[in-house]
Amino acid sequence: MSNTIGYEWPKQLQQWPMSNSPGSPRRFLNAIEVGVGTNAKAFLVFDQKFDRDVIVKTLSHQATHDSFITMASFRSSSKSQQDRWLKDCTVLQLIHSKSADPLPGQELVMQCYEAVTQGPDDAPFFFVLEYVGPPRPAPDKMSTGTFEVPTLDNYLLTCTDRQFVEAVPVVLEQLYRAIRFLTTGPEEKQFSLLDLHFGNVVVNGQHGEHLRLTLIDFGGAMACSDSCMIQSINSGQIAQCESVDIVNSGVSLKQSIKEREEKLQEADASETFSAVSSALTEIGLDQLMDEGSAALMTVSQALESRFFRSWKSVKGSILEYVSKPTKPSQLWLKLKLVLKTSGAKSFIARH
Repeated sequence: MSNTIGYEWPKQLQQWPMSNSPGSPRRFLNAIEVGVGTNAKAFLVFDQKFDRDVIVKTLSHQATHDSFITMASFRSSSKSQQDRWLKDCTVLQLIHSKSADPLPGQELVMQCYEAVTQGPDDAPFFFVLEYVGPPRPAPDKMSTGTFEVPTLDNYLLTCTDRQFVEAVPVVLEQLYRAIRFLTTGPEEKQFSLLDLHFGNVVVNGQHGEHLRLTLIDFGGAMACSDSCMIQSINSGQIAQCESVDIVNSGVSLKQSIKEREEKLQEADASETFSAVSSALTEIGLDQLMDEGSAALMTVSQALESRFFRSWKSVKGSILEYVSKPTKPSQLWLKLKLVLKTSGAKSFIARH
């Protein structure tokens, strides 16, 4: 059986040995393409060294991916260029070295096991990253020979109304815990993702309240101690390092709601989602995710916000109506009554 399924797995890695010892067995087995990004390719492979599925990521000189960065190219480059190529792995390893014991939120950030920079000149330089998606499918279950790792943006676009309503507070709570982990600890190990968006958040295949998120892709992360970040904080553009990622998570959630509403309107598949999203706004989601207020909000304040306090009393009633064939206008009137008896009463009175 072929060692590679789907996208071309670099031939130099097909026979990559476990060690430098003569006769060492192959390290990587059963490669599947899982993603092609700007200047990068990712493969899901079984790594015999770590005895588990991992992601092997190679980098390209250009977005066309017609060539990858070789070991020779890496070794001949300047130290600053090498550091830029290594950044994704270096940042992840630094973040996970904050404490010998697991910290809250740490499980929501992927790990980089190693960056491999030693090997034959024509072999690609590559990272070995933690695989955080659902179990790989059997070859006979893949219609195209490739496997798309599920991301949060796609999940929120394709899940049911009920799953969406259940997922919203779970998504926000987990993102905030991850942001808190990233931006606390020793000063030299505090980072902001800067480009946090739902395409860089992997979901584990579960639904609703059981959804588990993992942040990936730290190539654009910036240290909170970086001079540019400090200048932005001192100028009042942002309140704290963590608020950058809070704003971006809010922008991404708003975008997901907008895309979902547009899709449902095109397909005429749901009469209730617009009313449900209005209910989320009414209990404070829009205020919680507003760029202006989020820029002044710490992770602790976000987790203690009125949205989360109101959610418990409102959630059951929202879910009760999500699956019912109720006209949006009727649904909204019923939700309005529920909201007036919840913690959102004073908010509604002001609007």
